[in-house]
Amino acid sequence: MKTTILPAKEFDTGTRTASAEIMAQMQTILSDAKALGLNISAAVTQAKTAEAEQAEAAMQGLFKIASLLFIQWQRVLQDGDKHATLAHARVFNGITHNARLLNEKFDVVDSGHLDTMAEELASDVCFQNFDPACVAKIMDRAAEAHTHERAWLWTVLPTFEKQPYSRILLRKVQPAALSQPIFVTQPYFLEGRSTLFHTHGQNWAFSRPLGTCESGNTHLNTLWMPQCQEQAFPLDQIDNAEYCNKTVVVVPPKMIHGIARCRCCEENYPTLAELLEDADLQAEWIGRTRFGENGCMHIYCPDPSLVKELAQSPFVQEDEKFFIEYDMIVFDHLQNTIWSGGGGSWPLRMIKYGTTGTHCGICFEDDPRKENLDPCEVAKWFVQDPPPPLLRYEFTAE
Repeated sequence: MKTTILPAKEFDTGTRTASAEIMAQMQTILSDAKALGLNISAAVTQAKTAEAEQAEAAMQGLFKIASLLFIQWQRVLQDGDKHATLAHARVFNGITHNARLLNEKFDVVDSGHLDTMAEELASDVCFQNFDPACVAKIMDRAAEAHTHERAWLWTVLPTFEKQPYSRILLRKVQPAALSQPIFVTQPYFLEGRSTLFHTHGQNWAFSRPLGTCESGNTHLNTLWMPQCQEQAFPLDQIDNAEYCNKTVVVVPPKMIHGIARCRCCEENYPTLAELLEDADLQAEWIGRTRFGENGCMHIYCPDPSLVKELAQSPFVQEDEKFFIEYDMIVFDHLQNTIWSGGGGSWPLRMIKYGTTGTHCGICFEDDPRKENLDPCEVAKWFVQDPPPPLLRYEFTAE
């Protein structure tokens, strides 16, 4: 089967990886909005051509459109219209993509809190004698400051039918004490949809929802173990944590886990026509739709001792960049197979399964995923037995 390598933008915003039905829906979204007086293409052009003195106004224009599109995405998602949901996601992602480009040129949105976090993570204070609580506290401060006004342009919605979440890379940090980098990402999880269960091998995985508990942005993180070394499936659940922004949940290395976003109550979302016809209604819904805080912040941090230990594994012996190119080892409980692949934060991805919805959102940098891994080898190198518990940290405001 022919495999094509494309930039991440093509998976998040473009039409090249979209089915014909979704492409048609995207054009309908743009034409219908224009007929109602909202010219999305013109706003994107304005952002692309803006000079410094026009950047703030152009960013505000993108913000308004992103808010309106997000409300419509929620409406069609709730209605169960799959094609419309994926089409709205791609159009929405195109707006946030152009907002990030505009911000790169003119620094309109303050990201000093992310720079501070990166500097603190690079300082090595947590890694001379590794302490996950130290990393968790640094992350909690950054996530607290990562409000909707700062996080909205980093929101990326899933664009494939079988894709339960999406994510974007916020920062890559290389402490001198570590031989491999730390990745900070902003994922977005669909409600009621769990990831395939996976382990990050040598990496500690930190998770902290954005926003507030009252906003309904609650996640469920579960831990799993194989039946035995020779037979992984069905996996046994051994721990779980339901948590919101008051808690940083940490999954230790060599642990299998899955994440889901808990369901919220249904709402009566207005149509785009209703929002554009009523300025007060529009202002109310844009004010309450703090979609930048519907996501979360994740950190993947190598364990210094495990980096050396797992360098002896056959996986790293075969490919010394294994944990860069394949940042998760997946226990596919739907297909009863174990494979490894890259997540959604890398600059290049592969399309292997076409544009008709069979692509599942599992993406790769420059090599296809490794299929049918030996469960005994995986258990030996990537699963800690007996399993450690999930770690939970709650920090009081300083």
